[in-house]
Amino acid sequence: MDTKEFFPQSPVASLVQEFDLKPETKVILTVANLVPLKGIEVLFKALEDLKKETSDDIRVIVVGDDTNSYAQELKGLAKKLPVPVIFTGKRMDVSSFHTISSIFVFPSFKEGSPVSFLEAMASGTYALGSDIPGIRDLLKDLPHQLFPKGDSERLKVKIHEALAFTKEEMNEKVNQQLEVIKNGFTIEQEVIRYEAFYRKVLS
Repeated sequence: MDTKEFFPQSPVASLVQEFDLKPETKVILTVANLVPLKGIEVLFKALEDLKKETSDDIRVIVVGDDTNSYAQELKGLAKKLPVPVIFTGKRMDVSSFHTISSIFVFPSFKEGSPVSFLEAMASGTYALGSDIPGIRDLLKDLPHQLFPKGDSERLKVKIHEALAFTKEEMNEKVNQQLEVIKNGFTIEQEVIRYEAFYRKVLS
């Protein structure tokens, strides 16, 4: 995890302008290779009734290659949602998107090493993830940020709770995430783990 690229930053003005965001707009972000295993439809299902429960100005931004058939299906589903959904396609400026986002949602059904989830945590974006191996390991000290795999109702509750956080509550949650990154997932710590692994293999 490169904490020199992914860290809490002020909103990037060019993105605020590109997506016409107001100061009160709350962005729900997901970053993924758009394939069925990523479970983006679970997020969309969670959003179906969310607008009835909050008056917040909400936007959803989906970052990832949107040229395959699954992505086209998602775009069809998105048109039926009560909140605007923006598909950006593949972007190289992922870290900038975290500066404009309130919540990161990762509804994957299966993961190995969820890099985009780590990036969200390191960037100071409150991160919600499926309770599956990989994500569960990252959130072992923050279990309240997990939701059962495929459970859109529980995800809806988690999103609603996050939208209702005060600024102080959100800052506390984000700081807890940053501690997790600081204590186990910096590049320096990864290098130490790899060196120890290779020393063990070669000994």
